[in-house]
Amino acid sequence: MMWTKFTRRARRAVFFTQEEASRMGQNDVGPEHLLLGLMREQDTAASYVLRQIRIAPQEIRAAVEKASTPDDPRAGRDAQLKLEAKRAIDLAYDETLHLGQSVINTGHILLGILREGGIAAQVLQRNGVALDSARTALRKFDSEGNSEE
Repeated sequence: MMWTKFTRRARRAVFFTQEEASRMGQNDVGPEHLLLGLMREQDTAASYVLRQIRIAPQEIRAAVEKASTPDDPRAGRDAQLKLEAKRAIDLAYDETLHLGQSVINTGHILLGILREGGIAAQVLQRNGVALDSARTALRKFDSEGNSEE
């Protein structure tokens, strides 16, 4: 997917994912790392959605780290996106179109992670983040005239 279809903040969040995977001792980037990357920036669509649902980012981070296990290190190998992470990004694009928009923001990535259904989605759901409530909060973000560059 072309990076021009992402807001600047969404691109930054995706780029943070490799650092998050490395920090957690994992070789490849999954949706859980996308989620952690989203939470590294404040004042984004994703942070707005989580605030509306009254979710503390530190609780999500701790739950993701607890649910994840380190990999065996593979020296000299660059981290790659797992199929699940690619699927979450594809679903984010689907959400973007569904909401009548043309550029993927961090809120769309959050929705894609929820739809993907892996560890990150399970952590979010256990902490009270449902897909419908996240969509509603993202629509509110947009209707209030907020935007993400």
